[in-house]
Parts: sequence; C-alpha cells; structure tokens
Amino acid sequence: MGAGAIFRRVGSGGPRFLSHLFLAGLLVLAAVRCAAQSQPTEGEMLAEAESASGAKRAKLYLRLSERRLIAAKTEYDNGDSEQGQAALNKFRGYAQEAFQTAEHTGKYLKQTEITLRNFGRKLEGLKRSVAFEDQKPIAETELEIQHMRDGLMRKMWQR
Repeated sequence: MGAGAIFRRVGSGGPRFLSHLFLAGLLVLAAVRCAAQSQPTEGEMLAEAESASGAKRAKLYLRLSERRLIAAKTEYDNGDSEQGQAALNKFRGYAQEAFQTAEHTGKYLKQTEITLRNFGRKLEGLKRSVAFEDQKPIAETELEIQHMRDGLMRKMWQR
C-alpha cells in the first residue's frame, strides 16, 4: 500500500490532515512536558509549608506526606527497604506536622482527617505487599496515623 492509498483512505485532506495530526501531537507533548515541569520540588513545597499558616500549611504538609508515601511504596516495591523506611519516616513527620497544624489552628480538620484515613488504607495495602520483616515499621506508622485521626475526631466533636 503506497502513500497515495493512505491519503485516499484518510479523506480529502491528505497530507494536510497528517500535518495537523502531527502538530496536535506536538502540542499535547508540549503540554504534558510543561505540566511535569510546573510540579514544585519537595524542597520548594517544604519551604512554602514552613512559611504558611492555618489551612494552607496543613494542606501543604498533607501533599508532602502523600508524595513521601508514594515514594515509600515505590522503594518497597523495588526491594529497597532501607530507602522505603526513610521515605516512610519522612511521611510520618509530614503527616504529624499536618495533624498538629490542623489541631492547633482548628482549620482544615475534616479534610485532614479524611486524608489521614486514606493514608491509613494505603499503609494497610503497603503492609500487605511487603516482606514480613518490613511490616513492623509500616504497622507502627499506620497506628500513629490512626491516633492522629482519633485526635482530630475528638477535636471536631468537641465543638
């Protein structure tokens, strides 16, 4: 099948259609690249979180926590339990900071509790997917997350 047959099948646009299709593909590729580059680094997010207050601070620390939890899962999936543990420790610290901010300011309580609940579910899944000897630190982190949730629930029902 020659190029002429392809153009006849495409329709009357022929080469023009293919050039438009190519340009559309380039635009999509550029948009994806731009979106990937616009993601702030962990350091930038941490600096912003440290300088923020109230709900914004809690929200940023939750986003940082989520990134570290994803990193921990990736490391454990790759068989690197030491790096997984390090990412899990950072996750725990960021989640603790989000919890303390929400609890002390009384802002973003409900969303923080919901996000911590989702983290608990993800930790349960992670714990089930790793080797037995790697489960203990994940279980301890899961328990800490549950204690944070309990504290937020008490604070919300106190009102």
